[in-house]
Amino acid sequence: MTACGPDPAPKREPEPGDIDLLDEELVRAPFAVYSRLRERRSVHRAVMPGLGAVWIVTRHDDVRAVLSDPQLVNFIVLHTAGVGWSSPS
Repeated sequence: MTACGPDPAPKREPEPGDIDLLDEELVRAPFAVYSRLRERRSVHRAVMPGLGAVWIVTRHDDVRAVLSDPQLVNFIVLHTAGVGWSSPS
């Protein structure tokens, strides 16, 4: 499971369908939860406490595709370095 980075509206409250990263079942049996998430779809939105909304990619091939996309990787690196938000183009 890989977090792609926060969305442009950090510190948002969870919305219906979001992954609750503090959910007791996820903490107790993460592999079962990850399996169900992968079956439903590859990309999920979650709210990380103290950080805000993030996108989580759950399937190996999709994680590889995301990490090999230079536009997305550069976007994440720039944001992490504190350069700020701008849409990858």
